[in-house]
Amino acid sequence: MKATKTWRDMLNESLEDPNFRKEWDEANAELAELDKIIAARASAGLAQPDVAARPGTTQSAVARLESQFHENGTGLP
Repeated sequence: MKATKTWRDMLNESLEDPNFRKEWDEANAELAELDKIIAARASAGLAQPDVAARPGTTQSAVARLESQFHENGTGLP
């Protein structure tokens, strides 16, 4: 019986492809920068509406951006 591959197994195989690895590394670099932004907001004691007001956007736009980050996560190989 053939064992089912986990998503981690498939990821590790995909990371052997130099093009995939390049895209993966670039995406993780972007997520790392977003993590820094979220951490800075939190450490400055700013709420999402405070951040949204600065570039003239909405709190919901900031929330969507942050929630998408948390759904995708970072720190993967």
